[in-house]
Amino acid sequence: MPAPPGPQGWRLTMLDPEFTHVTVMTPRGIGAIASCLVLGPDAFRAVNSCFSPRRETPLSVEDQGRVLFGDWQGAEELLVCVRDEKSIEVHCHGGLAAVTSIITSLVAAGCKQCDSEQLHELLESDPLVRLAGRLLPAAPTARTAGLILEQYRGGLAGTLEKILQELERGEASTALSRLEQLCDFSDLGRHLVKPWQVCLAGAPNVGKSSLLNALVGYQRAIVNEQAGTTRDQLTVTTVVDGWPLELIDTAGLGESDQPLEKAGMELTRACIESADVVLLVTDASRPGSVNGLPAGQFGDPLLVLNKWDLVDTAAVAGPDRCEKSDPGESHDGVRVSATCGWGIKRLLDHLSRRLVPSPPVDGQQVPCGDELIDAIGQAARA
Repeated sequence: MPAPPGPQGWRLTMLDPEFTHVTVMTPRGIGAIASCLVLGPDAFRAVNSCFSPRRETPLSVEDQGRVLFGDWQGAEELLVCVRDEKSIEVHCHGGLAAVTSIITSLVAAGCKQCDSEQLHELLESDPLVRLAGRLLPAAPTARTAGLILEQYRGGLAGTLEKILQELERGEASTALSRLEQLCDFSDLGRHLVKPWQVCLAGAPNVGKSSLLNALVGYQRAIVNEQAGTTRDQLTVTTVVDGWPLELIDTAGLGESDQPLEKAGMELTRACIESADVVLLVTDASRPGSVNGLPAGQFGDPLLVLNKWDLVDTAAVAGPDRCEKSDPGESHDGVRVSATCGWGIKRLLDHLSRRLVPSPPVDGQQVPCGDELIDAIGQAARA
């Protein structure tokens, strides 16, 4: 879709409100329809130079709120909607050729092309709202989008205003408490548009690939009884309790003199170091399956006792409990059977609580955007 990339950073270059701009409002790529917005003092002149409604009179302010059908330069049938005296929507076929033609003709009519982020910068004066508006389309789940919407609607601005007022009144301890509450949700704020990385690690043939398939609910990884089937990393994006995460299946760790297997293990170790959470998968039927693996390299992993169907057939044949409190699991590990699907709900519950130990309650603001989160942290330290 023809749209220039916006400048990087928190603030974008402001557009000149004296000019009339045109941008594509729908996501880039091919779709069923595409929507363009013409905004500025010459919007009617520019659109009327290209659009002929199926009536004798051109567009005017009196058409506000109406949807009109017509021809674009005699070549494309489309819909046009007048929003107000300075903004008009053009809805056309979602193919690249159609959108490119419309944008090109409007630029030839005197409009300046911009992207939707730059346009949002022009329309919104509050930098916190602008930041949330740019991040909102990238939110991967409804739950994360809802938290960004809180900032977009001015909730965070109100909290920061209270902090400033408390500082002006000399109430430093109260202001610090509010800042620390925001800092408590820094990790969550950084993952509202970026999924957590969850690394599945362990010795060869403990069932990591089977567990990956069970967690996402379909056959994503190749599974074979032969150890070492997974040589390279395999990733899949999914959602747990409304939180986005990227599961990474890795090569088994152990002793090997094969160059390919050793290279796979190096990738595994790098994944362990960079992951937000490590699922240390073991074979519950072989208590020694974790032996020989350096204990310190996993940090604070979530231990998964896989293949529990080989240990306790009766338990796996019974109901799959998914209570949030299961005695002994936090210490001994989460018991699952990837092949039977038993214990998967319970593991997902543990994983969700590991990612977000204290989910925000209604009204709690979660700052989004790395630069904003860093600035709040610096304010708290100061």
